[in-house]
Amino acid sequence: MDESVEVEAEVPVEQIGLSSTLSPQMLSKMREIIDALSHEDAIKIFIYAKDGITNSTMAIKKLGLTQKRYYTRLKQLLEAGLLEKREDGYWHTVLGNILYQMGKGFKTLIEQKDRLELANRLRKTKTLSLEEKKRLMNLITPTQAEGISSLADLINPVRMVDSYEDLVKELVNAIDQAEDSVYLVSRYNDIRVIEAIIRALQREVKIRILVKRSGLTDRINMLRTLLSPRTFKVLIEANKELSAMIRKTDISYSFVIIDGKLAGIEVSHPTKDIFYLGFIFQNADVCRRLGSIFNEMWEKAKGVSFL
Repeated sequence: MDESVEVEAEVPVEQIGLSSTLSPQMLSKMREIIDALSHEDAIKIFIYAKDGITNSTMAIKKLGLTQKRYYTRLKQLLEAGLLEKREDGYWHTVLGNILYQMGKGFKTLIEQKDRLELANRLRKTKTLSLEEKKRLMNLITPTQAEGISSLADLINPVRMVDSYEDLVKELVNAIDQAEDSVYLVSRYNDIRVIEAIIRALQREVKIRILVKRSGLTDRINMLRTLLSPRTFKVLIEANKELSAMIRKTDISYSFVIIDGKLAGIEVSHPTKDIFYLGFIFQNADVCRRLGSIFNEMWEKAKGVSFL
């Protein structure tokens, strides 16, 4: 057997996008989610809720639970932000849906134990570059399933960001490195992001932005106040193209797609209209899915003017 396969040569943490430390807030949120899904009853309810729970009596009967067991676990799922109560029942939140899709991929991986062992050996070898490992992992991809497109995705996993400031810094940095396109859906007014967008415009990057319909006048006035005269002049000169670049619509959460390779999704707080969590993906399939959502929203949105 080739000795190089046995050498512990892990892919560097920096290359796979994982932080070497976890903040107390991040650990607390992770523990809350894990605790909520730690009981078999909770997992049953969470999976059953994939199409919404519009009739709890029927759900209790189909799941074979008592009312007490059902509502105890349902409460935990709600508090963890995995489910939300709407007028017509209980549904997955954005966070819940992401975890549900990841769970389906996890099931596929468990069913492919032998291939995972091979992938683990491949991941440790020193003789291959990161790109070579990705290509080889694509050759041993398990059966396709929603939630994970290939074993190559394990090299670029999802990253969770628990701070709005950290998410903005990452977003600005990513926009500054954009070469082809930036598609942004935002419910926030952050001058740092706006200035990064303007810099991208000056590099002739394709920009499409959807902003929140309510409070649009306040946003425009804020731009006049906060932007430097030179930066605002660039915006004014580009006004003829704004109708093709910016539209307004109803927005409940923010997301961004950059160059069709990197995507960021905001998960709003379950009970408050504030930032809660963010997820960063380096995954073309996720970008394509979000792109379809963006296009649907764009077609229904209305144009805006900054003059």
